[in-house]
Amino acid sequence: MLNVPIFPCPSCHEFISSSMTVCKYCSVPIDPQAATTAVELQDKVNRACNDASLVRNLAGAMWVLFCPSYSVLRVGGEHRDVPPFPFTASTANYVAS
Repeated sequence: MLNVPIFPCPSCHEFISSSMTVCKYCSVPIDPQAATTAVELQDKVNRACNDASLVRNLAGAMWVLFCPSYSVLRVGGEHRDVPPFPFTASTANYVAS
């Protein structure tokens, strides 16, 4: 994936490439050092948003995977005639009857 460093113009807030010397939207001159700093800041913001999105998605997946498995274990445990574990000689009579 092509990673072009972009940042918002300080004047019009449109995203522009860091290699530009003048904003193509508002024609304001861009300082190269300020552009480099703005690109680094934008990268930090992008990483923070990506991390937050990942946490949100994992939290949703947790509920999707946890709730059905919990209900199956709980309902299944009430309706099944399952011996206690580990299987021992004392549970052999339980299974046989």
